[in-house]
Amino acid sequence: MSLRRLLVPALLIATGCSSTTGSVPDEAEDDTGRVGEGVTKLAKAYCAIKIQGIGTRDTESDYLPHVLACENHSAGLEALKAQAIAARSVAYYAMATTGSICNGQGCQVYSCGTQPEAIHYQAVAETAQQYLSHGTTLTYGFYVAGDSKVSGPSCHDVGGATTKYVTFNDGKSGTGVKQTKLGYVGPPGFGQNRGCMSQWGARCLEQAGRDAVGILQFYYGDDIGVVTAPGSCSSPTGSEPTPQPSGGAGGSGGSGGEAPPSSGGSAGAPPAPAGASCQGLCGSPDAVPGSSPACYCDAACEGYGDCCADYSSAC
Repeated sequence: MSLRRLLVPALLIATGCSSTTGSVPDEAEDDTGRVGEGVTKLAKAYCAIKIQGIGTRDTESDYLPHVLACENHSAGLEALKAQAIAARSVAYYAMATTGSICNGQGCQVYSCGTQPEAIHYQAVAETAQQYLSHGTTLTYGFYVAGDSKVSGPSCHDVGGATTKYVTFNDGKSGTGVKQTKLGYVGPPGFGQNRGCMSQWGARCLEQAGRDAVGILQFYYGDDIGVVTAPGSCSSPTGSEPTPQPSGGAGGSGGSGGEAPPSSGGSAGAPPAPAGASCQGLCGSPDAVPGSSPACYCDAACEGYGDCCADYSSAC
């Protein structure tokens, strides 16, 4: 799960940074003066997703299985189904607002060198064209890694660098749902921001007996809607359609988070390759172009453990 840079989504039009920056520096926590860009329920599913720097990929049979493999690789089926719905919501939002999405932890990781397995295709197929909504609004599916030590029965994250962004909205609805500071915080009941999911917590909830919808309600509220977009998109086949390039670079896109254990993302990532330098890139929330695994040169990289090798000397 490379959900590390959980972008402050395209959902927000931020001042002084890209519209969906996943860097999430501490000072951004109180930056709620952004304008939320509303997206209503879709008249038609986005059957193809345009990935910046890569090209257009089929949403259901290619893009989402790859995102699941990179973002939450070893999770169980129900947690993966919840992940698929959240990730599809992020992709739909990006397509509706900017017409494309970046490939990196500032949005969602599509290419990471980890190929989808049968369970990833299954999770996408069983949630085909489903996305989050509240009222008449498409809800942005914020997610972060959360607490790797989370445990039942409560499954409430306590530690972890990104737990401060997680919301626990189980049993809440309407104006009682807490929004996440990862994105634009609107008035009570704002449909675009209904909270933020913990990937580690989702795994815990599945082990505690929750299905995908129950997991989503735990984080986004009891009244979160799971809507099937109209139209007919191709379904996953259960096998890798076409080999894709590995090692995606970050951009300006928009989703959610930090990486749970099984994907190339945050703490414990292999050292950056030679030549992946922070020279001239200090403070940028994007991955250094060409770095594989991705390395960063912003203030958040030390907490995530994914700084480029010369970060200390260069920045």
